[in-house]
Amino acid sequence: MEFVVRVKSIIFNYFRIFLVLILPISIAEARSPQDVRVVLQEWVETERLISKEDQIWQQNKAALGDVLTALGKEEQILKERINTTQHLTVTADKERSGLLKERGEYQEFSRLLAGKIGNYERQVIKLLVSLPPLLQQELAPFTLKLRNNSDLSLSVRARTVVNIISQIEKFDNAITLSRDVRRLDAGKEVEVDVLYIGLAQAFYVDKNAEHAGWGDVTEEGWDWQENNDLAGDIKDAIDIYESRKSPELVELPLKIKSLKIKIMEVKK
Repeated sequence: MEFVVRVKSIIFNYFRIFLVLILPISIAEARSPQDVRVVLQEWVETERLISKEDQIWQQNKAALGDVLTALGKEEQILKERINTTQHLTVTADKERSGLLKERGEYQEFSRLLAGKIGNYERQVIKLLVSLPPLLQQELAPFTLKLRNNSDLSLSVRARTVVNIISQIEKFDNAITLSRDVRRLDAGKEVEVDVLYIGLAQAFYVDKNAEHAGWGDVTEEGWDWQENNDLAGDIKDAIDIYESRKSPELVELPLKIKSLKIKIMEVKK
């Protein structure tokens, strides 16, 4: 734009010089006053056009100055943005390196944790067979997760193991009464009430107090022994537990047995 305006201005200046040099000759060569008048009118019009072009040039020059000033400011802004972007890039690279390091440490920790949780899961599954049927039913939702954990997160798997152990501990610290079916030595099945003294021992008796016995836990499950001589005492103990009878001292044989079930880390 500036180049075009400058070219026009140069052309008009040369044209003005041309008129100054040629006009006297033109006037001198004019054959009549009418010709002189025409030449003078053309000269005046030319001067007017030149003056108008000068005004336009001054206006364009001022506009070009504003544009150049704006471009200079824009260039400065762009430089500042480039510097800021470069700084942010350096900062982002440092943060990315830190995050990659943290991710590596987290992955290593997760690998170790997965190994330990997997070991606990195997030990708990081994322990489930030793639990009373009543407790196994209560733990069924958790044991289902335990056996189908391929899509579960480590936190869910860990909570599942903790919930199972907590339920087992709760049962072991309480006296629990349940209903079950026992197969007698003669092959007959009878419905009995079973009184669990934690996980240490249990006693059962049928409703007529004719068949009774006791059981204790082993690594393969509960081992039941029939002993009908205990029917009356076991019946009394259950009636007292159910508040059907006033509290009194009831003697029942308690077998002390140590069952070692360890949940420990297995080193690979």
